[in-house]
Amino acid sequence: MGGVYTVVKKCAFLCYLIIVFSFIIEGCIKDYTEFTPENWADTAIEKREKMAKDLIAKETLIGKTREEVISILGEDGLRKYDNYNGLCFEVGYGYIDPIILDIVFDDNGYVVEVSIFET
Repeated sequence: MGGVYTVVKKCAFLCYLIIVFSFIIEGCIKDYTEFTPENWADTAIEKREKMAKDLIAKETLIGKTREEVISILGEDGLRKYDNYNGLCFEVGYGYIDPIILDIVFDDNGYVVEVSIFET
């Protein structure tokens, strides 16, 4: 009986290590993608969330006009919503719905807020 217990204990420990290292590796990869217009253009829409977070943290788009934003991000992933003056880009996928980079403009047409949300 002790032999079976030892094998189960070793398997449980091995599974625990795999899970812990998976989270560590995912965390390292997930948080270290720097935004550049070139990286953005070369990255699939569903993998842009990391760059969008970097773009927000550095306030890259704050104070830019709609035309400047589109020249920086392009139109790939741009979503159109009726009666919404901002810009929305798909940057990834959550459990079911897309993750959106939401860009809000003031009355003068300049970016005042950028955020990420899941629809």
